[in-house]
Amino acid sequence: MSRTADQRIDAICRVLRLLGDAAARPATLKRFERAMRMVAEALAPETARNVLIGLNDFTRFCAHRGSRVLPATPKTVLAYVRHRATTLSAEVLGRRVAELGRLHRLANCADPTDHPSIALALKGAARQHRRPRRQAAPLTLELRDRIHARLGSGLIDLRDGALLDLSLDLLGRRSEIIGIDVDDIERLPDGSALVRFRRAKVVTADPETIGWISPATVASVDRWIAASGIVGGPLLRSLTRSGVSPNRLSREHVSRAFKRLAHVAGLDPERVSSHSPRVGMAQELTAGNFAPPLIMHAGGWRAPQLPARYAARLIASRGAVAQLHRLRADGAATRPMTEVALPASALEEPQE
Repeated sequence: MSRTADQRIDAICRVLRLLGDAAARPATLKRFERAMRMVAEALAPETARNVLIGLNDFTRFCAHRGSRVLPATPKTVLAYVRHRATTLSAEVLGRRVAELGRLHRLANCADPTDHPSIALALKGAARQHRRPRRQAAPLTLELRDRIHARLGSGLIDLRDGALLDLSLDLLGRRSEIIGIDVDDIERLPDGSALVRFRRAKVVTADPETIGWISPATVASVDRWIAASGIVGGPLLRSLTRSGVSPNRLSREHVSRAFKRLAHVAGLDPERVSSHSPRVGMAQELTAGNFAPPLIMHAGGWRAPQLPARYAARLIASRGAVAQLHRLRADGAATRPMTEVALPASALEEPQE
């Protein structure tokens, strides 16, 4: 469990004690604290962070309305769902309710989210407050080439260029890319390399993944290493006025780096994030007609629906209806639909 997660849990527990929960039920609160730490230790750091942010938000909501926080009641959870339905997406709100229920079950308390009114409220929120899914703008291989053509030879340009290339080839989340060390790169005779890194969201029993990077990405990484003078340890590091810091690049620095690269490429920085290379490469692989299992393996996805979401517009433009209209526009003859003879039993009315 990260130090930040530990601090968040301590802060939540302090609020609960101030609200009087500890004085009334110290043993129960202790079980909830253990449950929070179990969840934080089991999940990826970014996922655990989001879970604790949601729990903190629920705690503040309860404190504002004078309701008991833990264990919560179905009435309180229902009020929270209705309160947050207009400000949170249905997906985020559903996850928060699910995590609240898991926390109660881990603490051996009755699950307040099991009440049927909660499921109906979530369904109603999804229908009434439906909003388009926000997706980071893709950074594709073409945009990468445009960015590299405009980058200079300074340290920040070399580092951010290597960050972009690694994020594309490995389809990496920012925590995965900044966790790479110099010794994790194994160079191959053809100029490419294998990279050992840890997936933030573990798909298999072994969290370590081996990814492949192209010769162009290896050259980009080597230019950064040569200019920075790094010998070992963290590959991507923050920069100070005096030069290269020994500290690993932070998540905030990564976000700022991609905003800067968006400016270089002439893109809207508000739509570009550290997730943009992952979206862009998912679209590139989909456009290349690679099999879904290969795309899933490349990005560490557990289901084909996840990368397909990133390429939804591309898939729609290449779907059956789009292909049919293009064939008609090109004057190609489409095969007439043939009648299928159904057995007589299929036409009979079912007997009650």
